[in-house]
Amino acid sequence: WKVKARRSPQERTALPALRTMFGSAPCSATGLFGAALGGMVQQAGVAPVAAPACAGRPGVAWKVTAEEARWAVETLYADRLQPLGRLLLKRLGELALAAQVGHAAFAALCMQGLPVGVVPRIDRTHLRKVCEACGAFRVVPGESGEYMALLVDRAPTFVDAGDLHDPYAPEMWDSMRTFFAGAGAELRLPGGRYACALALSALAPPFLAGRCLGEVSHIVQLAIAEKLILGYADGFVVPRHNSEAVLKQQCAALQKPIVAAKPDRSGAAVASLSQARGCLQEILGLVPGGQLCEVPLPNVKRLFRSRFNLVLSETLFGHTRLVDLLQSESFNDLCFLRPQGSGYVVVPHAAGPAKATCQSEEAEAGCAAQSTQSSPSLVNIQPPPTPIAATCVRPSRSMLEDYGFSSPATACADHCATKPLEIRVALEFDDDAVCGGTPVASPFLLTTPSPD
Repeated sequence: WKVKARRSPQERTALPALRTMFGSAPCSATGLFGAALGGMVQQAGVAPVAAPACAGRPGVAWKVTAEEARWAVETLYADRLQPLGRLLLKRLGELALAAQVGHAAFAALCMQGLPVGVVPRIDRTHLRKVCEACGAFRVVPGESGEYMALLVDRAPTFVDAGDLHDPYAPEMWDSMRTFFAGAGAELRLPGGRYACALALSALAPPFLAGRCLGEVSHIVQLAIAEKLILGYADGFVVPRHNSEAVLKQQCAALQKPIVAAKPDRSGAAVASLSQARGCLQEILGLVPGGQLCEVPLPNVKRLFRSRFNLVLSETLFGHTRLVDLLQSESFNDLCFLRPQGSGYVVVPHAAGPAKATCQSEEAEAGCAAQSTQSSPSLVNIQPPPTPIAATCVRPSRSMLEDYGFSSPATACADHCATKPLEIRVALEFDDDAVCGGTPVASPFLLTTPSPD
């Protein structure tokens, strides 16, 4: 079977084992995807999905038939997963890949996360048209172009993986904790709830016996968000004791930067308290001649790196979250946080920074010790008495330089300032700085004169 020349690290580790097991020729279809997912249909009224003929031809999309779509939706119903368009695409690819490489090799791939390069590419537009034209489906449109292909002759019994209600026995959670403290203590499962659930189902630990994939996805969600059995590290789902959250707690307790335990690949230095305050003042325009501007919270660390080649480490000052650091006594004279959507925006105090209380390295150590105390809640933070002028959304000189202008003058040298041209720029995020774990695009506005 053919693969692309450029492969991901996961593909490089998975594919040699598959070649050894199956050689270079495509494998015959195994028929049932079955136990690899833990809850798959064993008998159905339609034929199982076989490996598509285009699976080995790069650039050729697989045009799914109505029978293949029906079989995939049947398996999603068996797993009690909502047949959303994106999950239907995933399932069709999984079924075809399992038919192509065999059950054992497919289970091994699930444990590492299915590499994109080995899953057949599917024509998603054609798939939706097939579902809409098939009398077995009732297609329900959703937000952002999403849709759900429901079976007209089947009552839905789906599991809501995002539900925080815990319907599982305490003994199951105890068995899960024991497993990840012992035999599974060093497991690194694929990131993402669905991929992690797929890998756990392929692993088939005793505490998941008899659980369908929808239930496993729900268990993974609760284990991360509520039970604190699992966590994240380097994009993988890992046992909680190996997670970045626990590492942050340990570093914060010792008032050490997290890069001391997890080296920074860029080689940037860690900002001291005086450096961090100075950089934040420049970012917010709290410097002589600067213009006040608001910054989405997830962009603060990125700006420290891109503009000052410094790492802002909240653990150095005794905190595990950037939210708590900016609310501490070391920074709350410079800014406050304003809720925006599901995140926050850092807003400078219009009156400027208060007199600095930490001017030396000895004082910095004292401020870091004070910051270990509990920080005020966001709901107790009041907006400044004087509202920030509308000019806060205009870019500073350094912001223009970041986007290719040497100065504000060169940005409008040959234009008359009659009609503004709005350019919205969505910046990338540091995932550990996002409140609530959900990154939300919070673009800021650059305003420059228009040529016309």
